[in-house]
Amino acid sequence: MRIARILFQALLVVWSIPLYVFAAGAGDVVINEVGWMGTKANSADEWVELKNATNAEIDLAGWGLYEAGGSTLVIALTKKISANGYYLIERTDDTVIADVPADETGSFGGSGLNNSGEHVVLKDNAGNVVDNIDFSSGWPAGSASPDYASMEKDAQGWHTNDGTAQNGMDVKGNPIHGTPRAPNSGAGVSPSSSSQTTAQPSGASAASQNTIVADAGANIVAVAGDAVSFDASRSTGAGLLAFSWNFGDGNVAEGKTTMHRYQFPGKYVAVLTVSDGSHSSQDQIEATIYAQSVVISEFLPSSESGGQWLELYNTSDSFADLSGWSIGIGGSAAMFRVPEHTFIAGGGFLVFSGDTLKITFPLSGHVVLSYPTGQTAHEVTYENAKMCWSVARADDGNPRTQRAEQSSYDERFVWTQSPTPGGTNMFLSAQEPAGGISSSPVSAIEIKKPTVAPAPQFQDVVAPAEAKSEGSETTVASTAKEARDEKQAPVALAAHAFPWNTYLFILGIIGIFFVGLRYIKRTV
Repeated sequence: MRIARILFQALLVVWSIPLYVFAAGAGDVVINEVGWMGTKANSADEWVELKNATNAEIDLAGWGLYEAGGSTLVIALTKKISANGYYLIERTDDTVIADVPADETGSFGGSGLNNSGEHVVLKDNAGNVVDNIDFSSGWPAGSASPDYASMEKDAQGWHTNDGTAQNGMDVKGNPIHGTPRAPNSGAGVSPSSSSQTTAQPSGASAASQNTIVADAGANIVAVAGDAVSFDASRSTGAGLLAFSWNFGDGNVAEGKTTMHRYQFPGKYVAVLTVSDGSHSSQDQIEATIYAQSVVISEFLPSSESGGQWLELYNTSDSFADLSGWSIGIGGSAAMFRVPEHTFIAGGGFLVFSGDTLKITFPLSGHVVLSYPTGQTAHEVTYENAKMCWSVARADDGNPRTQRAEQSSYDERFVWTQSPTPGGTNMFLSAQEPAGGISSSPVSAIEIKKPTVAPAPQFQDVVAPAEAKSEGSETTVASTAKEARDEKQAPVALAAHAFPWNTYLFILGIIGIFFVGLRYIKRTV
């Protein structure tokens, strides 16, 4: 009986050890970069980057970023940070850094990061301070208008992003003067151009080696088949300059400005070369081209069983990559983001159930299919939904082909009592709805938008894009949070990743040692 009691006590001690042995300590995760000034697109688009200083993954669930010396919660953390990795926090939504996915988004506590300074504290799930930066008397680095350069951490302290390294675009396509999710720029190093110049002939002065600077402009997002404008007007150089473009798809062109159509979706690297005959400079941009053929085909907004669904259709003969696309209800913050590596076959259908979308269709509204940039790809408006009747596209033609010949086209959507999720639409019993159904013309994506990185992590519910000022959260935001909470596993310990076989082996050794020690003491 005594042996059993001793063994039970030993197990209690052993199982409590991981709480302390493997918990993240002070300095394991640091506040690495602060965009307290926001971005050129919006000064309220603030962001913070954390860095894992260890070689093990750390679970940040239950951690929090605080201001006012730790008394005011800025945002609660919910995910893991990889070994030696970065954790990007964006204020309100995931459009602050448009082409870099955030790990955490939400309204910042208080009124956001004050431009006059803040005392920011990072705490673990037990309330222990992991990192602490007290700049309540003023930020030591970073700059607001016109550069909006971030404050970065280095071995000596803090410095302003110096331009030697930058990453990302804001929501309006302006480059981020910072390095979210990337190594920080070098402190004290003068900015350098990404352009390269060729070697000068013998005797050329150092000054003449930098007379030509190629500038291909901003990264481009467009739709296959659309005419895209390339502009090198911001390039500089003396004398008569020649401009040549390699669009990355086997086609080339000459001229300071030119147009090009990418025939197939994909990501291309376009290279600009500017030359005066003796010297040259190059610059490159990315062109992200999306499929032009995917449309909303059918959806069921109301049914007796509550089984709503939405169907997409690929009007082309080629596969289309839908990674990062989104489906939402116009005027609502609820949105479903399509997971990475989701494809739809040429001439094929893709159906998302209501349980997957986590979106409730209203009796009247409009359904929106959007590209990863947020640009609308297709939109259908409907009124007075009928129980078990679906809204179905009656056109069999390719609207994009029609659009190539005219600025807009007319699509016909009708109500039908013969829903066909995953198959060709049927109209055994169809009628025009009393309130009417309409679809928006599919227009080309505006050029000179930020390049979109690989699709962000799958999210079934996105909190509303609220105004970036102090105020209460909306009901939809609460619903979004509840949906996320339901999916999360019980809050894990803020512990380093550790192989279970090794973990159990150590527990066994410690347990045997403890029991043996107790037994020896009693026998002696």
